[in-house]
Amino acid sequence: MAARLGALQDANTALERERDALAVALAQQACAPAGGADGGGGAAAAAAGGGKAELAQLRQSCAALQRERDQLAADLAPFTREFFEEIEDLKYNYSVALQRVEEYARRFGALEGASR
Repeated sequence: MAARLGALQDANTALERERDALAVALAQQACAPAGGADGGGGAAAAAAGGGKAELAQLRQSCAALQRERDQLAADLAPFTREFFEEIEDLKYNYSVALQRVEEYARRFGALEGASR
């Protein structure tokens, strides 16, 4: 029973990957300029169905979203793994410093002018 469940889970994972790949391919095809690499077959089929204006609107929307995605990626580029590791180091060092201050206060009494 467990082996069958594992096989079904593996098959499900494979189908989800295939679905995701097809979704990406479809999105890329929808965003491709008319008469692109596919010879415009997708655009011709949409135009035949009376969706030429809708296709143009979708292409504009897709291009705007791609520009926005590129801008967001550029905005987030400085926030690398090293950046977040440095933040974690700073938080740890601050915590250690607070513990030391509390220890010093217990040992030597509160410092004058110290506020929390």
